Amino acid sequence: MKKQIVFIVLLFVSLSAFSQEKKAFSSIMDIDTGAELKDVKIETQAVFFEKGSGNYRVPNKLKFGYIVFRCYEEGKPIRKGQLNEEVGEFVYVKKDHKNLVKKMKKGQKLNLTGTVFVNNNMGYKQSNFIVEKIELIDE
Repeated sequence: MKKQIVFIVLLFVSLSAFSQEKKAFSSIMDIDTGAELKDVKIETQAVFFEKGSGNYRVPNKLKFGYIVFRCYEEGKPIRKGQLNEEVGEFVYVKKDHKNLVKKMKKGQKLNLTGTVFVNNNMGYKQSNFIVEKIELIDE
């Protein structure tokens, strides 16, 4: 009986560890929804906007070992910055993916898998997406 209970518990833990949810890109980048999903592996689609942080502050946790690029959800307006310029949403990926990021062009559709990281930037909470896997979608 104990072996069966242990097996069921291990099965449940392993299934939950490898499960992932599909979410709209704009919903995971929303601070309220993103905060609820911070420990969940998420698969989403986004459109590549630009490489780099666009002169915005990068969270300390993501300054080293990561490349930043910005995306938006297809059909949704691109988030604007403090000076009313188009900024997009911040996405981070380990530097191992730099060659793939270099290939991406503005408007390129992407499948992204990763987790949400919420940071506090001078009293302003911000949702960031840390990507583990990037797939370019061919049209």
